Amino acid sequence: MAKRKHKALCYYCGRRANSNEHAPPKQMFKEFSCDSITVPSCEDHNSAKGGSDQAIVSAFLIPLYNGIGRYSLEGEVLKAIKVAEPSFERAKRRAVNSALLKNPPEALKDLPNLAYLVPSIDIGAWIRQLTAALVYDGTQVFDPTIGWSET
Repeated sequence: MAKRKHKALCYYCGRRANSNEHAPPKQMFKEFSCDSITVPSCEDHNSAKGGSDQAIVSAFLIPLYNGIGRYSLEGEVLKAIKVAEPSFERAKRRAVNSALLKNPPEALKDLPNLAYLVPSIDIGAWIRQLTAALVYDGTQVFDPTIGWSET
């Protein structure tokens, strides 16, 4: 199927859009009734953060997964964890499941592991793109006075 032609400008850089970017990524709301925002995007900014999306989602949810049974988690949080759990293995080189402390004192030995993102994941760039998409969605125009890559 041919891509739909856009007359709009990319939400992030202002070049001609040829695709749509979901913000936040669709995988953040898999199997939930809410929808993500869709904004016009050039190919570069539609795929630029795609490789990081799964690692970031996993990094958000791995600590909660590690705390199941210790903490009282709401049904929707448990559902999000269950949906994302199969992807934890794929994201493990980018969202690393690790202890908070190397040699914790006895009183802290039972803390659940956390997840950290490897340095190759630019969380700042990911957040800038998400913010740019939200601003575009609110204004419905690309604002050339905002230099997203410098913000």
